[in-house]
Amino acid sequence: MRRSSPDDAEAIAGLLTTVFGGDGTHEFGAAWWHWKYGSNPAGFQGLVAHDVEGRIVGHFGGILLDVCVDNETLTFAQSCDTCTDPSVRRGLRNPGLFARLAQAYTSTYGIPGGSAVMFGFPNRRATRIGNRYSDYWMLRQQWLLVSQGEASEGVDTGVEVHEVTSIDDDVSALCERLLPRYRCMARRNARFLRWRFLDAPTSPYRITLARSTTDHALRAYAVHRLARLMDNDVGIVVDWLCDPDDHAAARSLQSVVREHYARLGRSIVVFLCPTSSPWFRAFQGFGFRVRPSPYMMTARPFVPQLDPRFLREHWYYTLADFDIV
Repeated sequence: MRRSSPDDAEAIAGLLTTVFGGDGTHEFGAAWWHWKYGSNPAGFQGLVAHDVEGRIVGHFGGILLDVCVDNETLTFAQSCDTCTDPSVRRGLRNPGLFARLAQAYTSTYGIPGGSAVMFGFPNRRATRIGNRYSDYWMLRQQWLLVSQGEASEGVDTGVEVHEVTSIDDDVSALCERLLPRYRCMARRNARFLRWRFLDAPTSPYRITLARSTTDHALRAYAVHRLARLMDNDVGIVVDWLCDPDDHAAARSLQSVVREHYARLGRSIVVFLCPTSSPWFRAFQGFGFRVRPSPYMMTARPFVPQLDPRFLREHWYYTLADFDIV
């Protein structure tokens, strides 16, 4: 085992195609790796395992986030793209390569100056192995907020909502202004958002902004897209940032997003956030209903102040912090 590098991009992509399939659901390739890992402004973490012939047969990746926690910037790492070649799997025995990769990843990066928190939405097999060998902590069973039908609220007279194709520095300013309202949140600055949404090899994301009609100051933004989720073609609000007290901007923004998907014939719109977030209650006030999801939020903190209770109560995340959509 060793740390992964850009030279491994094609081999890692080939391994993931072998494990997860090439049916069009996943588009793996060297360009995909260089975007997802190599171009991430927060950096990347990763381990690979190779056999005596040098063939990469295992991978454990980490997508990094710069997270502001009570005015201190720490690194959170989403564990993802973890897999081993079917020819070397041994299940939970002894343990197998998958478990040993997970242990090595934790011991390599869960150190002072490394990842403060490792997290993810693992599948059942990964959860089982993570619980046994990597001390995964379950934060919550994740719920979804789901609306059906066009919103009826409309746009407030003091708000103008429009779609854009670029992300400017006023988005960074909005994030910095709102960070004190969210005690634990990834920095949603323009650099991160461009990488996450605009630079993706295929970029199906739409960006909608809410501004004041008087001085055009940015008050909120939403990133959304069409996607297949839980056997339905739906509109998904991938990211959402607004002052929790700015009810007019929030109500107007979600209304325009829902109307967009209603015009496309997609009546279902989905949003994901923690139950502790004020948006979990606010979206229910907009007509969204709570529905179960297949996701279980897990995390492993490596610094004392980020115990599971703190993360449950104060960490604000959306699907932008994950690689699912």
